[in-house]
Amino acid sequence: MCAQIVRERAKNFYLGLRLTPEPKRSALFAVYAWMRAADDIADAPIDPARSDERLAEFRETTLTVLGGGFRRGAGASDLVWLAFIDTVNRFRLRTDEFIHTLDALELDIHADACVDRDDPSTIRPRFNTFEGLEQYCYGVASTVGIICTRIWGIRDDAVWDEARPLAIDRGHAFQLTNILRDIRQDYEEGRVYIPESLLSEHGLNGLRLATWADPAACASCVRAVAEKAREFYDRSERLDEIIHPDGARPLWAMTRTYRAMLDRMTDSPSSVAQPDAMSLSTRAKLSILAGAMLRGRGEARRA
Repeated sequence: MCAQIVRERAKNFYLGLRLTPEPKRSALFAVYAWMRAADDIADAPIDPARSDERLAEFRETTLTVLGGGFRRGAGASDLVWLAFIDTVNRFRLRTDEFIHTLDALELDIHADACVDRDDPSTIRPRFNTFEGLEQYCYGVASTVGIICTRIWGIRDDAVWDEARPLAIDRGHAFQLTNILRDIRQDYEEGRVYIPESLLSEHGLNGLRLATWADPAACASCVRAVAEKAREFYDRSERLDEIIHPDGARPLWAMTRTYRAMLDRMTDSPSSVAQPDAMSLSTRAKLSILAGAMLRGRGEARRA
């Protein structure tokens, strides 16, 4: 069930996560299925007040599960909740890291309540500065990086105090890449994640960027966000060195996939304003997969 959800809803993640050996692979799929269920509540095209109620119910169920109990329903199937319980218990995952994700999604729902998609003037940036955006990235992406790193584990000569901030930075890098890729699609859903300060610096607003109204300014803005993402990739490079061999191949594959997308958007910034979100070709993904398999053999020999 959980593997099917990942395969259907997150092809880029599935490409990498399936390289993880069991039982860690199923644990990662269970975490993603939980994240997907929460995200679907926040993204549902219904009254934000109803989404808020559903997320509150999902939060209550999550807290019950993390506290050792069990409740049915609340946004996910019983099979997902059971897999989630097993994963949390087996890998001793922390409650606060899941709750931070729900906090960030709650902010999205509350912001959606202020938007009328028929009135472009109400579709405003959700953050004034990059600092605000980074806090959001922590909630929706860095928490995932931390949890994945806990499940994969780190090498015996590494320490968690070093691994955790690296996982946070890698999550920031992935989320900024996603935000760039989805600029047009997010705007059509009434969401603008590029900070107000950066848009103003380039003489833009959400509509002008999403419709590529000023190509030179839009390209400059996209490349500025891409540079921020690249800084986070560079800052977190040591994570690849200290991750447990079980995570070496999947982490490398996912990072290469996302960096390749970022490189393409840097080379062709207008791709973020196309009707369909940019993605890598099957050939490119297979090439990354092959590279990950070869890297995995080298990791196994060193381990």
